Amino acid sequence: MIKGTKKLSLLLFSTLLPIMTLAQSPGKGGDCGATFCNPLTSGDIPALLAKVLHLLVQIGIPVLVIFIVYAGLLFVTAQGSSEKITKARSALLWTVIGGAILLGSRILADVIDKTVSGL
Repeated sequence: MIKGTKKLSLLLFSTLLPIMTLAQSPGKGGDCGATFCNPLTSGDIPALLAKVLHLLVQIGIPVLVIFIVYAGLLFVTAQGSSEKITKARSALLWTVIGGAILLGSRILADVIDKTVSGL
């Protein structure tokens, strides 16, 4: 019964989503009539990438804080068990690596943009 419900909701979502997006009114561009309005405010790919990265950083920083608290909780609940401390260290290490990638994403995007522009 639950599997059928999931399939039905997926089918409804996949068919109604395009209809809902077409029913939306045009944004800042005003009335476009029968033509397609560009929903993006970015004029080029690097500007769009910068906006997407900014959004990901805005979402990722609270998630990063939650995982740091989780790693600390693992250390506290380890109570001297070497297996649990190893798990907590691994969680903290991967959280720090993920945070470094998240915070360095703008630098990575600039490097990729300069490399692609140089070709």
